Amino acid sequence: MKPMQSLLPLFAILLCACADTSYPRSELQIDDADAWQAICKDGVRVRAVTDEGICADHRGVAMWTNKPRAARMAEEAAK
Repeated sequence: MKPMQSLLPLFAILLCACADTSYPRSELQIDDADAWQAICKDGVRVRAVTDEGICADHRGVAMWTNKPRAARMAEEAAK
């Protein structure tokens, strides 16, 4: 058998294993209480923005509409 023909079943198994990469939705969803929700400078509502205020999707400055749970709890504890 030729070397490439002997590797064909291995590639087929690898392709089938990688094709089904679906995860349960609950693992990929961001909890709204923890999400950094903001409106980007181009008017698009974004989530999970970095704390520097940069929208990762649009590379623009974002305006915060809420704070993550950890920041809210720290502010409440400081009161």
